[in-house]
Amino acid sequence: MREVVVMGIGLHPFGRFPEKTFEELAHPAISAALEDSNIPFKDIQVAFCGVVTSGLYDSRNVIQQFGWSGIMVHSLAQASGSSAAAFRLAYWTIATGLYDTALVVGYEKMARGFIPGTVDPGKSHLDVMGLDPIPARVALEMRKRMKDYDEPIEAHAAYAVQCSENAALNHYAHYQITRTREEVLNSRIIADPLRLLMCCPTSDGAGAAIICSKEKA
Repeated sequence: MREVVVMGIGLHPFGRFPEKTFEELAHPAISAALEDSNIPFKDIQVAFCGVVTSGLYDSRNVIQQFGWSGIMVHSLAQASGSSAAAFRLAYWTIATGLYDTALVVGYEKMARGFIPGTVDPGKSHLDVMGLDPIPARVALEMRKRMKDYDEPIEAHAAYAVQCSENAALNHYAHYQITRTREEVLNSRIIADPLRLLMCCPTSDGAGAAIICSKEKA
């Protein structure tokens, strides 16, 4: 396995952008990553897109904004882990020597409120088991972790506080507000023991990275 390096990154701010298309969200993130890496698009050998709610051809359209180079464009939908899955596959293709340079981009447009866990709500085993929408499942996983590791709810609140502190320093973040542990613990219960301020907002935005083999770098 070869060593893989990140050559450049780019972001589109996260928030509410109902007027923007998927292409308009992804373009500035990819442009910034290409500029940061100092690698021209013509040298990109493959692209991986992490997205769930776009249409059939959106990933191809997103990449072809930068040129019709004929590279393979792979689209991955893995719920909240779509962008991470895209990055992981890009890493593997370079580490194994299949490609030398790859573009990874994650982008999304989301509706307000809870995210359904199935394409056809009401027709899945998840509904019968009371596991849809997604926060219901997260709450059960959280309860299991608290039991297995003897974790108090305060530990999860501390993690939410840490995330808010990081977001307050990031001008691309949806909310740039630092929360206290008391605010988190006293926020509305979504699915016990999950509190509102332990949940991330549903956001529109994009992030991109250019990765390559160490030899290519």
